[in-house]
Amino acid sequence: MTRAILMLLSLGIGYLIWTLFRSDKSDSSYEKSPGKKQIPISEIEEETRRILRQALEAIGCQPKLNSDGTLNFAYQGEKFYASISGRFSDIWDPNWNTISINNPNLPVVREAINLTNSQRGPTVVLTQPDKNGIIWFHSHHDLMLHPASPENVEYVEAALDSFFVTQKQLDKYYKRLSNIRQEEQKNRQPIGFTANQTKSGPSKEPTQNGEGETKKEEGALSA
Repeated sequence: MTRAILMLLSLGIGYLIWTLFRSDKSDSSYEKSPGKKQIPISEIEEETRRILRQALEAIGCQPKLNSDGTLNFAYQGEKFYASISGRFSDIWDPNWNTISINNPNLPVVREAINLTNSQRGPTVVLTQPDKNGIIWFHSHHDLMLHPASPENVEYVEAALDSFFVTQKQLDKYYKRLSNIRQEEQKNRQPIGFTANQTKSGPSKEPTQNGEGETKKEEGALSA
């Protein structure tokens, strides 16, 4: 895990440097390099897509190319998809958990997500409630893939592993915040009278994948 985090940090710094010194973007149809022939963005994206596909195949995935140029693939039992924009790939892990809009623990979940997203790594996103009042959890991560990098395979693998690290981190923050709320409730002094209260822990709902199948994972966020 430490190796994956260090690799992501180093590549993230490299991405920042590349962004600061990238050439003029006035013509979005070409990537400009001083003294070199301009390369159409379509060719850049095809090269980025090829790098991502080769990296995925190298770690045992079987990416499927869709008609719109996106890729679908599975990794460690999770379903992902990726879109391409220039040298960048936006990887998504969709529908990995749910919570009801009526769940009283939703504010705690949102607070845990804010803490999780303050860390480096994939960003957790909540959807708007569907017609049944269900909110879905998604995660996404932007990667820069360049043919000159000798560690694209390791980079992609570390990035995919970081999705699961993020889920565990969210679960950790959620449990910590829930314990704090329970202690605050326990120590709260009644004013004027004492009422009998029924204490209950966080309500649990099954997680679902994008095809509506119930999936339960040990240690997963229970919201």
